[in-house]
Amino acid sequence: MNIYTQIKNANTHNMDRNALSMNMDSGEISKITYSNMFSKVEKTASELVQLGLIPGDKVAIIAENSPEWVITYLALAKINCTSVLIDASLSQIETHQLLATSDVVLALISPKILEKMDFQGNDLALANIYDIKTPFEGYSSVLKKSEQALGNRDETIANIIFSSGTTRKAAGIMHTHESMLRSTEMCLNEINMRKDEERFLSLIPLSHIYGIVCTLIGPLLIGAEIRFVETLTRIGILAIFAEYKPTIFPAVPKMLELFSSQIKRKISSDKKTKVLFDLFFPVCYFLRKHFNINLGKTLFKSVHAGFGGALDIICSAGAPLDKETADFYFGCGLNVLITYGATETNIPTLGNLRHNITTDSCGQPYPDVSVKLSDSGEILIKSPYMMKGYYNDAESTAAAFDDGWFLTGDIAVVDEKGFYHITGRVKDSIVLSTGKKVAPDSIEAFYSNIAGVLEFVICGVPTVYGGSDEVHAFIVAEQDAIHDGIKKAIHEIGTTLSANMKIMRIHFVESIPRTSLQKPKRYLLRASLTA
Repeated sequence: MNIYTQIKNANTHNMDRNALSMNMDSGEISKITYSNMFSKVEKTASELVQLGLIPGDKVAIIAENSPEWVITYLALAKINCTSVLIDASLSQIETHQLLATSDVVLALISPKILEKMDFQGNDLALANIYDIKTPFEGYSSVLKKSEQALGNRDETIANIIFSSGTTRKAAGIMHTHESMLRSTEMCLNEINMRKDEERFLSLIPLSHIYGIVCTLIGPLLIGAEIRFVETLTRIGILAIFAEYKPTIFPAVPKMLELFSSQIKRKISSDKKTKVLFDLFFPVCYFLRKHFNINLGKTLFKSVHAGFGGALDIICSAGAPLDKETADFYFGCGLNVLITYGATETNIPTLGNLRHNITTDSCGQPYPDVSVKLSDSGEILIKSPYMMKGYYNDAESTAAAFDDGWFLTGDIAVVDEKGFYHITGRVKDSIVLSTGKKVAPDSIEAFYSNIAGVLEFVICGVPTVYGGSDEVHAFIVAEQDAIHDGIKKAIHEIGTTLSANMKIMRIHFVESIPRTSLQKPKRYLLRASLTA
C-alpha cells in the first residue's frame, strides 16, 4: 500500500474540486484543486529524485503547516522515502538532536525555519520546501549519505513521528503506509464522514500523528478540502470560520477552552443575554443528555454562527478535555468527539461517536482495537495499527510492550457502559508519603478558578529523602504584585481539601514548557528546581 497512490485513486472524479487552500497574511486565499495538487506532487517527486533520493531514504520536513507541506509529504510517499516529521516550534537544540538520531539525508525546511535556526554546523543537505530546485544561500542540497543511513532503509515506513516527550526525551516512532492508511480509513468509516463534501480547518501541527491523520490523510481520502492559515491570530481565526464555514474542526483542548472562555465572556457582557443563557442552557443540556433532543442547536444559533454555522464535528485529542468545557459545547448543541490515542498506537484507539457523545470520557475502543486495564489501572492496547517500533532503539521498543500489549502510561477507569475515563499518568502520578498515588490533574481541578492565574500546573517533586513526592504548584500569574493574593487563595482552598490535595510549595514562573499539543512538560518543571 502507498499513501499517495491511495489518495490519488480515491479522487479520480474530484479533479476540479479544491483540495488545499490557505489564508495568507496579505488577505488573499490561495486555492489548489486536486488536479493541481497531483501535478505539483509529481513535479516535486521528480525534483527530489533528481537530488539523488532513492526509496528508503529518510527526509526531514521542518516547516509550518501549508499546502506545500502536504505536497512535499505526498511526493516523498510517492517515491517511497520516509518522512521524518519535526515540529516547527521546537528549539534549534531540540531540532538538531532529532536530526542526529534519525539518519536523515536531506532536510526540507521553510525560510521561516532558517531565520530562527542555524544549520551550518550540521553536515546535512538542505532544500527549500517552497522551491526545492533553488538552494538556500550558503547551504548545499547535495546529499551526503552515511553508511548507517544507507543500511537502515525500509521502503514500507511512511513516516517517523516523534513522541510529545512529556515525561522523557522524544522517540522516533515508525509507522508504515499500511498502518497509516488502515487506521485512517477505520476512523472515517466509524465517524461516517461525507465524501466530497467536508471542509476541514487545519490548526494542528502536521508533524503530529493527530495532524497527519485528521488534517491530511483523512480529508484527502474522502475528497475534502483542507484550509490552512499562514499566521494564527484570534481575529484571523474568527474571520476564517465566517468565510470558510468548516464542517470538521480537529482541535486540542487548549483551543476549545480558549474559544469557550471567549464565548462566555461575550455572553456575560450583556445582562439580558446572560439571563436568557442561564435560563435555557440547563434545559438544553438536560434534553440532549437524557432524550437526545438537540435544542441547543436552535436556541444558541449565535454560538454556531461564530464557528461558521456549518460545523458538524469538533474533534478533541492530544490531551484531556475538562468536563466543564465539554459540557458547554454539548449544551450549546455542538458535537465534540473526545478521543484518545498514542503516537505509538496510531489514532484513535478510543473515541466518542456522534450518536453516543459523552462529556466526561474518551469513549470506547474502536474496531479491531483491544483495550484492557492492568492491575494498577494502566491502559494496555493491542492494535493492528501499531507502530513498527522506535527508530534505532530495539531496547525501548521491547520495553514498551508486555506480552504484546502496549504500555500507554495512562491510568483510567472504565464505567458500566464500557467508556474509559482517563485519571492520570503513571509517570506523572504523585506518590505521597502514605504510599497513595494522586494524579496531578485531579489536584489541579480544585484550584482552577483562582483570580489572576494564567496557567497552573501541579507536579510531584521527590522529597529530599526520596521514596515519596511533595505536591508543588507551578504558576504563571498576570502580574508579580498579586503573588501574595494567589498564595492566600491556594491556602484557603487547601483548608477545605484532604491532605492528598494540599499544595506544599508554590513556584511562580514566566511560562510553562509545553508540547506542540499543549501538554505540560512536567519533567522540565521538576528539572528547573535543580538547575
